[in-house]
Parts: sequence; C-alpha cells; structure tokens
Amino acid sequence: MAGSKRSAVVGLSLIGAYLGVSYYLGSYQRNDAVAADLFTNPQQCAASGRYDRAQCDNAYAEASRVNQQSAPRYKSLADCEADFSPGACDRVPPTSAVSTAPTATLFAPVMAGFVIGGAAAALATPAAQPVYRSCAGQQDPRNCISGSVASGATSRFFTGAGYSVTSTGSGSSVSISRSAFSASASSATLSRGGFGARAASISARA
Repeated sequence: MAGSKRSAVVGLSLIGAYLGVSYYLGSYQRNDAVAADLFTNPQQCAASGRYDRAQCDNAYAEASRVNQQSAPRYKSLADCEADFSPGACDRVPPTSAVSTAPTATLFAPVMAGFVIGGAAAALATPAAQPVYRSCAGQQDPRNCISGSVASGATSRFFTGAGYSVTSTGSGSSVSISRSAFSASASSATLSRGGFGARAASISARA
C-alpha cells in the first residue's frame, strides 16, 4: 500500500512538471514576437536610416528568392484574387525554360514588400521574408483594394507561410513571430479561402 502511495505521489509530481513545462512552452510560443521593419523596396529601406544600402539590397534579394520559391500558388486567378485583392495576383513564370513538358498554369500574389528581422540588423544579410497584402477573412473580396483600405475593409500583410505582420504605428516598425523567419510555405496549391485557413492555423498555434 505504501508503495502505491509513493507511486501516486511520483506520478502526480511528473504530471505537475509536465504541465509546468507545457505552460512555459505555450507562453513562449504566444510571446515570441520580435521587432522588425517592413519596406516596399530597397530604396525605402535605405532611406529609413535603419539599415545600410548593402543590407537592404541583400534582404530584398533574399525575399525575392523566397518569393519565387514559395509564394502561395493557386490554380485560378479568381481564387488568388479572392484571398488577396483584385489586380494583386499574377501568372507564375515557368520553372524551366528548357522543359518541353506541359505545365499547369498557376497564379500567385505579387510580393508587396519585405520584412527584415530587427534583431538581425547587424548582420550583412539580415533575415528577410517576402510579404503579401491579403484580404483573408473578408466576406466580399471586392471590398479589398490593393494599396488601400475600402470602407469597412481591412487588408493586412502576411508572409507566405501565413504569419501576420503587425504595425506598431511608428514608421516602418512592425512586430512579427520569430518563427516567421525560419518557416517556409507549404508547396500545396491553394483553393479559394486557402490562405485564410493557413493564416488562421498559424494564429491558433501561436
């Protein structure tokens, strides 16, 4: 009987330790936001004075590379524009100019800018990710206008993996999950509303 009691005490202790670790990790995941900067082009980045021209050019080049590899893909232009905005999507160029095999036509949102991790400002090539202006969650995509916010509409910036970029209200300064700089977008072709579901999934885990 004494052994059973000791086992129960040990078991409860282990459960308590597990819950404590789980709570700590959960809190860490919910509070892993880091300061960063959002720019539309390298010129704007350099003009901010927060990074030198070489850093801005390197970060833009890195974001462009990631954009070509993992921008959200759609089978139809209408589905892409429903998740982003009318006029904000374009045909994806063929991956190989020498291939003679027919390939399906895909569409992707145009890169609206790039975000640089503020913690990496001292690096020669600061961590960078392309961002897209999305109307994910809008009931009527016609209310979302690229480059502006129509009456009652809200357009926001997201990475291809679905991480939201939150403005701090001070110039180029934004807040974004640290995980956004290491996450890559799924290669699956999305359907209408697919990007909203991806972003919602990321938010639920954060």
